[in-house]
Amino acid sequence: MTDLELNTVTEYHAIRAAAKALGIDKRYIENYVYLDQMEPVLGRYSFKKIGGETAVKVSEQSNSQKLEVTDLELDTVTLYPSVGSAARALGGCARLAFLYT
Repeated sequence: MTDLELNTVTEYHAIRAAAKALGIDKRYIENYVYLDQMEPVLGRYSFKKIGGETAVKVSEQSNSQKLEVTDLELDTVTLYPSVGSAARALGGCARLAFLYT
C-alpha cells in the first residue's frame, strides 16, 4: 500500500489486514487491485498485489503466498514461501507489516 499523502509504503500479508489497518471494507482494496482502478482509495491510498497466481505453493498449506522482504540497511531482498516462514526467520509474529519510506 502506498500512502500518497505521506509518501510511505506499507506491506501487509493480506488484503484483509490492510483493510483492517485503514478501517475500511476490504472490497475497496479488492476492487482497486482486481479491477485495475486508477483513482486512489479514499483519495489517498494505492495498492499493488505481491505474489498471487505465480506464488510458490507450500506443501503444508496450499493457500500460502510468498513474501518478499527488503532489508533497507543491507540492501538485500529475501523471498519467503509464506508469511509464517518469514515471521519465524525474522523472529516475529505471523502478522507482519513493514513500513518504510
